[in-house]
Amino acid sequence: IDQQLERTRHGRHRPLLNDTDPEEKLKELMLRRAALYGEIADLTVSTDGRRVQVVAEEIHRALRRARGPEASYTP
Repeated sequence: IDQQLERTRHGRHRPLLNDTDPEEKLKELMLRRAALYGEIADLTVSTDGRRVQVVAEEIHRALRRARGPEASYTP
């Protein structure tokens, strides 16, 4: 929740967080969504306190492992 608060604190384009306590709203949303996210996720990656590039590289490695060495990548 702390990371989400930091990322959204200056944004005004978050309708669910406007006109409410953002921390409480984020906690409520996480409670409601966590089970669904866990059910449908093929991969979960911790992003807390990590640079975007490091997270992207971890995701890329995990996807390559899942697809196998013979799979090619087409963007």
